[in-house]
Amino acid sequence: GKWEHALSFAREMARQKVGKTLITYNAIISACEKAGKWENAFQCWQELTERQRMSPDAITFNSIISACEKGGEWKRALQLLREMSRRTVQKTAITFNACMSACAKGSQWRLSLQLLVDMSRQELKKDTVSYNAFISTCEKGGRWQLVLYTLDEMTRHSLVKDTIIFNAAISACEKGTQWQHAFLMLGEMLNSKTTQDVVTCSALVSACSKDAQWQMALLLLERNTHLSTMACNAAIDACALAGRWQHSIGILNEMT
Repeated sequence: GKWEHALSFAREMARQKVGKTLITYNAIISACEKAGKWENAFQCWQELTERQRMSPDAITFNSIISACEKGGEWKRALQLLREMSRRTVQKTAITFNACMSACAKGSQWRLSLQLLVDMSRQELKKDTVSYNAFISTCEKGGRWQLVLYTLDEMTRHSLVKDTIIFNAAISACEKGTQWQHAFLMLGEMLNSKTTQDVVTCSALVSACSKDAQWQMALLLLERNTHLSTMACNAAIDACALAGRWQHSIGILNEMT
């Protein structure tokens, strides 16, 4: 891959005693980040800052933070964000988006909220990626109220909501046993002609199962082509909770 070529090139430069520039380091870290090799990216970062004592720029920080995000290293990502402040390097929306995505992987919704607030304080424009990262974090924490507020804010800023955002919102409502809100999300998806997929259907059926809404669960199964084992199992649970064992057996027979 490109990251291997980048590291091989760096080793050859060292062998030939050719000095690396900041541009060289940025290219290597970026190649490692795109390949999801956060450890290699971080080793390069350490060489740049500790052994070579170079001053990283915004490109360096954004690349290494993105590498940490892909590796699920949310603590490192936030440490690097603080390091940017210490070195007075200008943060961008890309910086905050990567940090929020890292927080999403660590289910750190409070930290993600703080990052969103910090973006507003620094007058950085929040985009779909920013909200997507924040909503994903809230979904993992079951913070459905925050998700609904964030969706309203997106509407106020005329930002387009995609399938990923709606799925995360529906999943957050499912975790919070808010099936009515989940169906409101579905209505908005239909009105905006946003594509629904297997994740959408599974989350909606699961939301119904948690509140014994067996009729709604069956309706979704009948009308949706995006079915999964998870969705069918959730519908069986909904019927079982409502004492509709005949329907549970019917779904089971359809699955086999």
